[in-house]
Order: sequence, then C-alpha cells, then structure tokens
Amino acid sequence: MKTLIIFLFLSSCAFFEKKSGGEHLYRYDAKKDYSAQELSSLTEDMVVKTVREPMIGGMDLLQDKKFPIKKLGIIVFESEVQPTRGGLSDKNKVYLSSAGKQIVTENFLKIWEEKFGESLTVSTKTLSENSSYQSYGSAQEDFSHFKQSVLFEEDIFLLESGKKTSSDTVISPRWMRDYSLVYIPAYDLLKGPKWNEHQRHMIQEVCRDLDLDAVLVIKSDLDWKVEATDKRSGEHTSDLLKVKIGASVLIPYGKFHERLNSRGISEKPLVNTVFANYEIDYSTPISLSSDFVSIEESLLKPMMKIYGDLAQILMIKIKSDLK
Repeated sequence: MKTLIIFLFLSSCAFFEKKSGGEHLYRYDAKKDYSAQELSSLTEDMVVKTVREPMIGGMDLLQDKKFPIKKLGIIVFESEVQPTRGGLSDKNKVYLSSAGKQIVTENFLKIWEEKFGESLTVSTKTLSENSSYQSYGSAQEDFSHFKQSVLFEEDIFLLESGKKTSSDTVISPRWMRDYSLVYIPAYDLLKGPKWNEHQRHMIQEVCRDLDLDAVLVIKSDLDWKVEATDKRSGEHTSDLLKVKIGASVLIPYGKFHERLNSRGISEKPLVNTVFANYEIDYSTPISLSSDFVSIEESLLKPMMKIYGDLAQILMIKIKSDLK
C-alpha cells in the first residue's frame, strides 16, 4: 500500500500542471444585459483554466501555433439539473421531470451552438448522423417524445418531501449519444487536464470523417436549494441557485501524432490529448415559489440568463486561447 501511494504521488508530480482563474466577479442583475465586451473582461479572472503536459512532447508541443485548432465540434453535451438519483424528493423543492431536464439541456446547447461562432464548424445534429459517432455508446432516450423547446406545468413543479420524482440524472439532447460509463458522466471520463483513453477511437474516427482539429466535451450542473433553518445549528440558508459549466478541448490522437511527427518523435500514444480544461461557476440567492408562473419568474428566467452569461464567458476564453 505504501509503495502504491508513493507511486501515485510521483505520477501526479511527473507532469507540469498549471491552474488559473476562479474569481467570482460576475453579478446577476435581472435588469442588466451584459455586453460582449463586459463579459470578455471577466474571462481571465473568472474562468478556471487547467492545463497539463501531454503524455509525450511537452507543453510547447501542445501549444504549437503551427497546428492551430480551427475546426471544432461538440461531441459530448451533458447536464445534471436538480439531480435526484434516488427518485424521491428530499425536501420541499421545485423539481423537473425527465422531459423537463432534457428540454433545459437542449436549450443550453442552443446557446453554445448560436454563440460559439465559426469555429464550431459542425452542428451536433450533423455530427450525430456520422456513422462513426453512431457506432459507439448508446442512444440517448427521448423523454418528451415530441418536438418541444419550452417547459409546461407538468415539466417543472413543487414537491413535498418523500414524493416520487425523476431518477434520471445525467442527460443529453435527444439526438446525441450517451458515452457515460455506468453512473459516471462521459464528461468526467474525458475532461482534462490529463489525457485519457475514453472513447479515443470514436473521437479519432469522427474527427477524421468530419475533418475536425479537436472536439469539445461540455457538462452543465445546476441545483437550487430552498430556504431552510438547520434544527441543530440554527444556521439559516436562503433559496439559492447554483450554476456550474465545465468544458474541455480534446485533440484526437491522429492530430496529435502529426505534432509528434513534426518533432521527429516516433512514440505515438493512442490517447485523447487535452488542450485545456475550463470551468466556471456562480451562485445567487433567489426566491422560489410554488405555482408555475412564479417558478418561471423566480427560477427559470434567472437560470437561463445566468447560464447564458457564464457560457459566453467560457466561450470567449476558449476562442481566445485557440487563436
């Protein structure tokens, strides 16, 4: 056991890793629409960027401008929105049905596909039609069974403690594939900064077929807690909305082999190389209500606005690094 601990410690120290950002400078204001310039000014301080040396070649090879990353596609887009793995409500909270979670996820993806710009050279719907993409993973279940982009009363509601609710947690848009492993989201298996082997052949084949330089894997985590007072400590907490977004840029092994060839390096590892991992989060007090109209005003509108702003901050940072 002692030998294993020492080995793991040395392995973690063997590769240079750099982390930056993490300041919480953004402030939600229902009456304010942030300009692109204002959001851009927050990127360096707010976005937690983590980079790590590739398995072979060093950091300078990873950032070599002779191999620009210009053509991207989103290969994984997952969300955990108010997760209830046990299928029972634990407190008086506002919950989403499985269909509601999927609709929200698809609206999040729409923000990325509309705002990312020309670098996103293929849509997820086009990518999902690729035969290599379809050959791996499993089909994502369609929870709503008809075209729907807005939530109805049956999709979001208040439940008392102990009531049955959705046990579906990690959800993707209905046209995408599920590359998770048991209960582990695909994003957690693929994200950086460390290289990985998860779905490496699928990523290589899709990038080859669609002429992509790299792919994005993205996960959104949203949770809201109701106002409560702890019986033991007496500590009081207000209604709180938490939003977190993570994204990693992955270079397929074929593209990274081109970089190794340029340096005369013969060893060619078959791994996904992570250009960088990016994360951003924000929490804000809200005032939850029980009826649908009030839920829309007090939760859904702040949620979508905050998500849109944070996603744009991430996108601006990623695009800046890829220039």
